[in-house]
Amino acid sequence: IGAAQLGSRLRASELRFRAVFEAVPNAILLIDGKGTVALANAQAERLFGHTSAELVGMPVDRLIPERVRGAHAGLRELYATNPQTRAMGAGRELFARRKDGSEFPVEVALSPMTTDAGRFVLASVVDITGRRQLEQATARQRDELAHLSRVAMLGELSGSLAHELNQ
Repeated sequence: IGAAQLGSRLRASELRFRAVFEAVPNAILLIDGKGTVALANAQAERLFGHTSAELVGMPVDRLIPERVRGAHAGLRELYATNPQTRAMGAGRELFARRKDGSEFPVEVALSPMTTDAGRFVLASVVDITGRRQLEQATARQRDELAHLSRVAMLGELSGSLAHELNQ
């Protein structure tokens, strides 16, 4: 294979990679060993409100609410000692931060990658605002149903007591 043909194949491979990377429905961030965003797809731009040019080179901690940033740096270092594919924040609610400062609930999955350029972590981020709103509405309806059930039983009991008193 000649150098020109090899270069052509490399470009075609990179174009396929970019097409897949952009087609993923989740926000995808490739984060280097220093905690800096090395690559971001279009969904990440939409989710966080930053352009790709702003995201690349940005410390990933800037995408996390200020109230948890300090703890995140330590958790990131701990993950680096034993990187493995996993969901982030098991048992905790996770939030991310948009460019405008607003926060939103997220699910994050981490996948470590080792390349010639070093160790990276691929983070898949999903905005779960809609799911949380649905869960809250369901909980409210369940509470209202339980309340109505108690009121109905109280009404039946009152009716029975009134009947007994009349007798």
